[in-house]
Amino acid sequence: MASQRAKIQIAIGTVTGNPLNQTAAKPNQNKATVLIVEDNRELRDFMKQSLANDYEVQVSENGLQGWEIASTTLPDLTISDIMMPVMDGLTLCKKLKTDVRTSHIPVILLTANRHRYINYRVCSMVPMFM
Repeated sequence: MASQRAKIQIAIGTVTGNPLNQTAAKPNQNKATVLIVEDNRELRDFMKQSLANDYEVQVSENGLQGWEIASTTLPDLTISDIMMPVMDGLTLCKKLKTDVRTSHIPVILLTANRHRYINYRVCSMVPMFM
């Protein structure tokens, strides 16, 4: 697991203004909401536990479920794996960024894949890639 975390690449979607202050009503008004979309249970649980003290955390196991949650609850931030079943993270990111309801939500894409095709697709969708 440690080696998997060490290989994670991050792509950050467009952020305008302070998106953490631009959301619908939340169950806990004192905490920003983060949606984690990750098919690997161990990594999903790790991220949830890491963020739970400071954020209201929602989780999803695939992009389609993540899209349904994001489009109805409007989280302050979405963190998504790229390679997942049902709907991949790139498709999720595209749906989030092209829907007027969710286009303001910043997206962080995670992957352990160093394949150039993945990097190209990510770079063509987001303004910054690390």
